[in-house]
Amino acid sequence: MADTIGTLQEWAGDQYVEFLILMGLWLLIALISVYIIHWVLKKVFSPYETETDDKIKKILDWPVFILILFYGFVDSLRVITDLPEAIWETIYIIYKLVFSITAIYLAYKIYRSV
Repeated sequence: MADTIGTLQEWAGDQYVEFLILMGLWLLIALISVYIIHWVLKKVFSPYETETDDKIKKILDWPVFILILFYGFVDSLRVITDLPEAIWETIYIIYKLVFSITAIYLAYKIYRSV
């Protein structure tokens, strides 16, 4: 079966097209993840007459979306083979910075809403 489908690299034909396809898939994964979080919170909090689920959704939406999408960006970049090592190091530092800022923002929002 793998022979008939081929790899994404063979199908895309170019590493930049492969990167864009992978980023599209990561975007889809991020959107589905946010939807699943909404669905789970709705199921968990539906018996209660509180607005807790709305508050949690509001807090988690963007941080989860950004973390998944940015992880997908860094992961998708691995298909671009001609990036210099210095750029990889810079991207990794930016990734850690974005992750840290998002985690701090999330902690702040949770603390503030409680």
